[in-house]
Amino acid sequence: MSDMTAAVRNRRARLSAGLSPQVAISVSDSSPLEIVTLKNFPVKEPVSGQQYCFLVVKTRSGLTGWGECNSVSDTELRTLEAAWKGRPASQYAAVDFSTSAGAALDMALLDILGKACKAPVYRVLGGPTRAKVRAYGSALAGVSPLSP
Repeated sequence: MSDMTAAVRNRRARLSAGLSPQVAISVSDSSPLEIVTLKNFPVKEPVSGQQYCFLVVKTRSGLTGWGECNSVSDTELRTLEAAWKGRPASQYAAVDFSTSAGAALDMALLDILGKACKAPVYRVLGGPTRAKVRAYGSALAGVSPLSP
């Protein structure tokens, strides 16, 4: 697992370094993608009662990124805001995943980069890697896998 994490970090660092000039060019005004606010919106599903929250990150240029996680406490939000306010959104590779809000912040920063580059996030991360995917499934009792 640690080898995969190191590989992901290396890839993100390369992508972040390569995307910084593209992001700077694609933003309509010359202001950087500096993070100015982080807000969280707790949500509770009415049927299941499951609680989670949305983390919204806004940049100086007005781009907004959304991320989702289980929960963000006020302390975590203040810590994230202190650490990330004023930093460029293109530094998503430096996100600390030790808090529950790390994944939400990563999603929000990638959302901002996709909007800045005017491309879907999968393209920002290097594009598709295969044209088809193998699937595995078991047939239901009495149903032939070849029947329509």
